[in-house]
Amino acid sequence: MNVVTFTVISLIGTTIWKFGLILLGRTLIDSFGMLMTGLHTYSRIMYVVIIIAVIYFAIRYIGKRKRVK
Repeated sequence: MNVVTFTVISLIGTTIWKFGLILLGRTLIDSFGMLMTGLHTYSRIMYVVIIIAVIYFAIRYIGKRKRVK
């Protein structure tokens, strides 16, 4: 594929993505507050999951170290 064809196809593709993201942004701006509330709830859930995972792997790591000695 030559450079001109590649550039034209890339320009068309990025333009489609740009307009799609703009349309999505304009659609979601009306429900931004609700969206942020939902994301805040999920971020709390993810904090709990991450803390549980860290505790689990710390216990496994300490347990393996004790067995090796």
